[in-house]
Amino acid sequence: MLMISDLCHSNKIGFIATDILGLFGYVFADLGDQWVVVDKNGEPPRRGFVESITQDETGLVTLWDEKLHDLQDGDVVKFSGVEGMTELNDKEFPIIVKS
Repeated sequence: MLMISDLCHSNKIGFIATDILGLFGYVFADLGDQWVVVDKNGEPPRRGFVESITQDETGLVTLWDEKLHDLQDGDVVKFSGVEGMTELNDKEFPIIVKS
């Protein structure tokens, strides 16, 4: 499998391998250097409601009703539907969790 992967990689051909081992299985994908996965856990994205965003350089975001968000330093968030600071809409930002 490593030989096939190396051959595909050197010729810029995507390589996907799968196998089932009884109850468990795996999928391996090497689609080249241009294809980068930033999803850490494969779960669908979560949504939350923003209560406020400060206008300083780093912007402190407070969530509505203070629900736990399960975000970690380095996670990326994307804003949509922001009113008043519309320049944030449809842009992604890495975060640092404050609390």
